[in-house]
Amino acid sequence: MSPVDVLWESPVTIRLTTGLEKSFSSISDALDFLEFEWPSKRGAYHNSAVVSCRNALKKMTPPAVAREYFFAACLEAGFKPKTVTAAGLAATGGFHANAHGSHP
Repeated sequence: MSPVDVLWESPVTIRLTTGLEKSFSSISDALDFLEFEWPSKRGAYHNSAVVSCRNALKKMTPPAVAREYFFAACLEAGFKPKTVTAAGLAATGGFHANAHGSHP
């Protein structure tokens, strides 16, 4: 049985490197993108985003944490954010806790 999806309070919208915009309103949407549509180059925030999304679906991590790591992974991959979140700090090293409690 698969976990129940969790919606974010507001979607994360990004501009892909192709110029297309994509919006993610739930953890399952983000996890699917991270696992099956992500570019081949994966950074440290990608792994943290995958782990935190999986844990949020199991109610082990707050959805807001999964959202922040997803946003940070998008920044790290070079996607242009259309959404403003605290994860913007990730680009400057200001976001310090990952799904396991340490910086990736």
